[in-house]
Amino acid sequence: MIARAVTSSNVSPQTADGRVLHVTEACDAGVAETLVSYVAATPHLEHWLVTAIAPPSRIADVLGQTRLAGVFSLPDGHRARLRAVADVYRQLQPDRVHAHGSQAGVCVRLSRVIPTRDIVYTPNCYAFERRDVSFARRALYFVLEYALAARAATVAASSRREYNLAARLHRTHRIIHVPYVPPVVYPPVPSVKNCNSLPTAIAIGSLGPQMDPTFFARAAASAPAAANWIWVGEGDNEIRRVLEDAGVYVTGNLPSRKVTALLRSSSVYVHTAAWEENSSTLLRAAHAGLPVAARHTRALEALHLPDLARSPEELANNVLRLAVPGSERTIHRARLLAALKLHNCAATQASRLSEAYRIWTSKPEPYSECGTTQGVAVIPVQPQAYQSDRFPHNP
Repeated sequence: MIARAVTSSNVSPQTADGRVLHVTEACDAGVAETLVSYVAATPHLEHWLVTAIAPPSRIADVLGQTRLAGVFSLPDGHRARLRAVADVYRQLQPDRVHAHGSQAGVCVRLSRVIPTRDIVYTPNCYAFERRDVSFARRALYFVLEYALAARAATVAASSRREYNLAARLHRTHRIIHVPYVPPVVYPPVPSVKNCNSLPTAIAIGSLGPQMDPTFFARAAASAPAAANWIWVGEGDNEIRRVLEDAGVYVTGNLPSRKVTALLRSSSVYVHTAAWEENSSTLLRAAHAGLPVAARHTRALEALHLPDLARSPEELANNVLRLAVPGSERTIHRARLLAALKLHNCAATQASRLSEAYRIWTSKPEPYSECGTTQGVAVIPVQPQAYQSDRFPHNP
């Protein structure tokens, strides 16, 4: 066997309502949190994972106590990974293969052994949305997505913008908006003042182009003495130096409990991603009760997030305004919670995720909604009645 099982129970006759194989090339913090959320939302299904976690000892650190039946490691090299995914599919015979991310989406959809009807695809930000590559490279990514669009029966979009983009690309299958809901909802953060009486602005993410810490550094440099600026994460050493030169304290990677403690002692969460479809860290901070000062992107504009900044200076100004208890902060929090209402409802997430994994019929059952969600949840273009002895037509 090509793909080696890092941890697993014995592959046995199916006892759950269905078996789902998750595939992701990199199980970083954001993907891991989403996966944990998805597994928790569908406990009636048996979940397996194929990923490139290395070393294997990090699995427990990344995925915690997630109820996975087993984890398989991916080898290096594109062709080797194609063979590995096919090998695991043959062994497990899952009802659905859920590809998380563009790279996993290519790997799964290029596999000849996985039927189209079994594939669920979550882009987690289409690669052609990237801003750290040339226009020609982005065009190539778009052509690749367009060419492979028919090779997924269901697109489980992670955001409203991703949903809209998928609707343009995937014209023959289903598109379902599956909102990410943080698995733990923390008590609201009290207003905390530091010993030096300065508010604390905190950001969380890897030191790389997507999260664009340099935008954060420029905001901090425009108001260095007005707040404590903290970045949680690690990555490119040159970017780290840029942050530190701007007066930002970089903590490196921290355990989840320490991140939670930092959030609870902070005044404002700052989000500077240059492109992104679904920010688990932003949602986590919002759930913790913090106001969010965010950079303007099309994805966040589609969410109707308040107080989006188009420049580092405007972002710094928003940070300082929202850090002060009062009417502006209160109004912002109300608008923020309204924009993220869909991401507060575990029942909606579970219902839509179950629908993404369920066999399609011409009459889908109604969703369990938590208030108004602004926009339809599913685009069924060509409904088909697939057959399976594991997934019932009526969950």
